[in-house]
Amino acid sequence: MLTSRSPLSLYMESDTSFSSLTGTVVQTIFSSPKDDFGVIALLPDGKQRTVICRGSLGHLGKGELVKVTGEWTKHPRFGQQLEIKSWNLCSPSSGAGLERFLGSGLVPGIGPALASRIVQHFGDETLDILQNQPTRLKAVRGLGAKKREALISFWQERDASSQFLLKISEHGIGMTFGMKIQKAYGVDAEKVLQQNPYRMIQDIPGFGFTTVDRLALKMGMEPNSSHRLQAGLLHTLNEAKEQGHCHLPRLDVVHRAAQLLNQDNASLETQVDHLVESRSLIWVSEHLVLPGIYHMEQRVADKVLQRSSSSPITPFDPRRLARVIKESSVELSSSQESSLVEILGRGLSILTGGPGVGKTTMVRLMVRYWERLGFEPVLVAPTGRAAQRMEEACGRSASTLHRAMKYNPQKGFVHKEGHPLEGKVFICDEFSMVDLELFEAFLEALPSRAQVVLVGDRDQLPSVGPGRVLGDLLDSKTIPAAHLKEVFRQAGGSLLVQNSHRLIAGKKLLQPDSKDDLKDFYFIEARDENHTLQIIKKLILERFPQRFGSDAQAGAQVLSPIKKGPLGTIELNHQLQNWLNPNGSEIHVGDQIFRVGDRVVQKVNNYDLELYNGDLGRVVGGDENSALVRFGEREVHYEQDAMRDLGLSYALTVHKSQGSEYPYIILPLSRSHRIMLHLELLYTAMTRARKMCVWVGQKDFLEELTTQPSRIERHTFLGSWLKQGGTRG
Repeated sequence: MLTSRSPLSLYMESDTSFSSLTGTVVQTIFSSPKDDFGVIALLPDGKQRTVICRGSLGHLGKGELVKVTGEWTKHPRFGQQLEIKSWNLCSPSSGAGLERFLGSGLVPGIGPALASRIVQHFGDETLDILQNQPTRLKAVRGLGAKKREALISFWQERDASSQFLLKISEHGIGMTFGMKIQKAYGVDAEKVLQQNPYRMIQDIPGFGFTTVDRLALKMGMEPNSSHRLQAGLLHTLNEAKEQGHCHLPRLDVVHRAAQLLNQDNASLETQVDHLVESRSLIWVSEHLVLPGIYHMEQRVADKVLQRSSSSPITPFDPRRLARVIKESSVELSSSQESSLVEILGRGLSILTGGPGVGKTTMVRLMVRYWERLGFEPVLVAPTGRAAQRMEEACGRSASTLHRAMKYNPQKGFVHKEGHPLEGKVFICDEFSMVDLELFEAFLEALPSRAQVVLVGDRDQLPSVGPGRVLGDLLDSKTIPAAHLKEVFRQAGGSLLVQNSHRLIAGKKLLQPDSKDDLKDFYFIEARDENHTLQIIKKLILERFPQRFGSDAQAGAQVLSPIKKGPLGTIELNHQLQNWLNPNGSEIHVGDQIFRVGDRVVQKVNNYDLELYNGDLGRVVGGDENSALVRFGEREVHYEQDAMRDLGLSYALTVHKSQGSEYPYIILPLSRSHRIMLHLELLYTAMTRARKMCVWVGQKDFLEELTTQPSRIERHTFLGSWLKQGGTRG
C-alpha cells in the first residue's frame, strides 16, 4: 500500500484539479469477493505516476482501460485518493495505448512482444482492423490460428459488452450493475431487461426489489406492468419473512404492496390471483404464503410430532437420578424434580422458564445423569457465546448448531438426512433464538434414534429469522414441556430477577429503597438524550469502577434497541471508543476506525476463519492492512477484506447480545426507540446482566413501557399444524 510519502502524493501535490481520468489499471490493490468494493492503481494517459482509486469498481482487472469520475479525498494514512462515483470501459485511442492494452494479459497467449508486433504491422489502422476486418490479422507473424481466434473473440465480446453498458448507462444504470447483468445473462442481457427485468431478483445475488424496480422503471417498464406488480407482491412477503413472519393476511399483503408500488388494491388483487394460479403463492385461511416456507412448516410439524411420540434412548432410571442429585449437592424443589423425571422419560421435550428458576442447574444434572448411563450428550446452541456459556456450566464441550452440523456456505449442512450427527442425546440451549429454517436443518441432522431436549425462555426475543418456533411448540401443547416457575431462594432477593418476572407480568418495576441500598437493578432518570449519554459516561468511567473495581469497565456492556440515532449503537460506539480507548494505534477500514485495544464483534459468519455472528474479541495488534484480534484464547489475523465484517462492540443491539451474559448492563431508553421497545426486547436486555442492570431514561416513559408493554406478533402456521396432528392429522 502506498504511503503519504510515495510518488503518488508528490504527483498529487502538483496536479489536483481534475475529477475525471482516463487510464489503464496497472494493479488491483484490493478487491472484495463479497461486493464490488475495490482499490486500484490507475496510470492516467500521458502521466508517469499512478493514482489510487477506490470505490465500487466491479472487480476491474489489470490492463483494463477505463474512464473514472470521482472526488479527491485524503486518507489519514495513505494520502490523497480518488473516491470513485462512476466509471466506464474505454477503447484505446493511441497506438501506445492499444499496444499496452493488448499486451496486458487480458487476451490469453498475447503478451507485450506480440501486441507490439500487431500494432507495428497495422499502425493507425489497428483499431479498425480489430473491429471491422479481423481476418487481416492472419498477416501478423507469430499470431497463430488459436491466438488469433482468442483475440477476435475477446474483442467482439468486449465490443458487445461496451455497447450494452453504454446503452444502459443512458438510462442511469452504472457500470457495476451493468457488468453483473451481463455476466448473468450474456448475449440475452438486453432481452431480459426489455421483457422482464424482475427476473434479476431471483437470478443475480444482491439484486433486491428496490434496485431492480428502479432500473426497470428507468428502462421504460410501465408502473402497472403485471411483471412489476407480481414482483412487488412477492417482495412484500419476502420482506415479511425477513421480519420473522411465515405468512401475512391477504389484505395486509395487498395493502403493503399498494403502498410500495403506488398502485390501487384492485390491480394487485388480480395479480394475487395470477400468482396463486401459477403456484407462486399459496392462499390458505385468508392468508398468503410463499410455497417454500409453507411446506417447511408442514415438514417441521411432521418431524416434531414423530419425535415427540418416540421413547427415550434408555428407560428412565430413578435411582440413577437420585444418586446424581445427591452427588451434585443441590437441593431441588418438588416441581424441579418432577420436571427432570418428565424430561428424562421423553424422546423429545422442552425445558423452559425465566431467570433464577434453575434451568442451568437442570441441564447440568441431565448431562451428569446421561454420562452415568454411558452416553455423551451433544451440547449445542445457536450462537458461539451461548455455546461457550453452556460449556462452562456443564464442564463438557459445546458448539454452535452450524459448527456441529458442519455448515458449508456453498453446499449447506454436511450433516443432514442420510448423514446424521453422531450421538444419542442432544441438548439445545437458548432455543428461543432458533428460527424455522435452522430447526428444520437440526431435525434433519438428528439420528433416527435420539433423545432431544430443547431449552429456552419463551419471553425472550424470538429468532431473527422466520418463525416463533419455541412459542409455537409450547402453545400447541403437543410436546412434553417442563415449565420452571419457582425462583431459587438465593435469587429471590435479587431486584434483577424479581423485575424480570414483574416485567412479564405487567407490574411496576421495583427500585432500591434508598441511594445507599446496594442492589442489582437501578433506573436512573435523565432529562433528554444528551443527559442520558452523560449519565452513561459517568457510570462507566466513575461509578462502576468505584463500586466494582477497575475491571468493571471491561465488564460493562451498553445495549441499545437500534443502530442509528444519538443513542443507537453507531454513535454510542463512537463515544465509548473515545472515552475508553482514545490513544490506541489506529487501523482504517473504509470509514471505520479501529484502535488497538478496541472491543469488537464479528458481524457475519466467516466459515473460513471459523468465526460466527456475535463472537466478541479485542484488537491486540495491527497495521494499515490488517489486524490481530483475540477471541478468548485464540488470535485471528484479519486482512482488509475480512475486517469489513468487524464492528465495535462497546455498544451492541439487544438482538446481537442475545445468548450472551455480561457482568453489567446499561440500557438507554428514549421515546425515539418506542417502535422497537417490545416487552421481549426489554426482558432480553434485562436478563443479559449477571451482576447489575441499569436503565437510563425518562421516568414517565419507563412506567408507560413496563405497565403497557407491547408484544412482538408473528404470523406462523406451525402451531396450527401441530395441533391438528401434522399434515397427516
